[in-house]
Amino acid sequence: MIETKVHKALFELIREGLTPGPSLKGGEKSFPLGEDLGEADWFALFDLSEKQGVGALCVDGFNKIHPQMPADKKLRYRQYQWFGEAMRQEKKYKEQCRVLERLEKEAPAQHLVVLKGMTLARLWPIPEHRPCCDIDIYTGADHDKVDEWARSQGCEVKDEGEGKHSSFTIDGVHVENHLHFLDDMEAMRPVEEWLKKGMPTPDPYIFNLCHLARHFQEYESLSLRHIVDWALLVEETRKLGPEELRTLRTKVQEFGLEKIEALLTGCAKRVIAYPPAPSLKGGGEEAPERDVERALEDILRPKEKRSATILDWPRNMGLIFANRWKYRYVPNSWSERFWRSVISKLR
Repeated sequence: MIETKVHKALFELIREGLTPGPSLKGGEKSFPLGEDLGEADWFALFDLSEKQGVGALCVDGFNKIHPQMPADKKLRYRQYQWFGEAMRQEKKYKEQCRVLERLEKEAPAQHLVVLKGMTLARLWPIPEHRPCCDIDIYTGADHDKVDEWARSQGCEVKDEGEGKHSSFTIDGVHVENHLHFLDDMEAMRPVEEWLKKGMPTPDPYIFNLCHLARHFQEYESLSLRHIVDWALLVEETRKLGPEELRTLRTKVQEFGLEKIEALLTGCAKRVIAYPPAPSLKGGGEEAPERDVERALEDILRPKEKRSATILDWPRNMGLIFANRWKYRYVPNSWSERFWRSVISKLR
């Protein structure tokens, strides 16, 4: 990957936003890379940070180091929009927290497990600055009861994701009620069973590692938000005791997740490069640098998303072919993924 000055500036803001206390640069008032950025670069930086899900986090870094910017009215206006988007994110997160509190109190589920974004946000320095599109929950055997409760509250419940989850909107917040923790791929079935045995507190490290592996293998790819999630999750595991860590390492190896773990850690090391940001001492061997570069290239310049129409099916298949190299890093089978796509279109 060829890092542009916009990428370097973006990584710098992420590092500053993740680091509590004074600036990593020792309290310098000017942003070293800011002097190299022109108006077009700043516009690109604002846009890229939002597309990558780290806009509000970069605002935190920006406010810590006060970088120099060109005195252009349009650029200043775009900067205010950038700040405003962070404020809207804070408001949305608080609304999601209120709905989650309501679900935990009122939904008829013996165990309501919160998945993905809302749990990962708690690891961020400012949880409100981690974008969460919706609330993901797993309610096990009480899945249908929760759907019925949602209908009783006046919500329209829809079946989505080819039977993977149902969804409804309550108090203006979208909720996905999952039937399973993971996709029904052959390699994921042992992990699914193990996670269910861990109820009501399934292991967040293994679950999120599998979830990120799925994002990685697909055409939509990962984002820098996911890389930050992974960095903070790795740091969180350092709080585990020796026996818990040994069990975790055993499960990572048993489920064939060592390679994707190493690749994600390699990407995080590149984005979050120096102390006191996470040091990210991964559990196994490091991923080859060329593949870390390729993964970051895929993140920063993601492919066009697939379309759901049958007319675009050949292009969608082309995207699946282009991502074959990724299956060296995930336990799932590329041929299984390919034939499932073919069968789904023939139904």
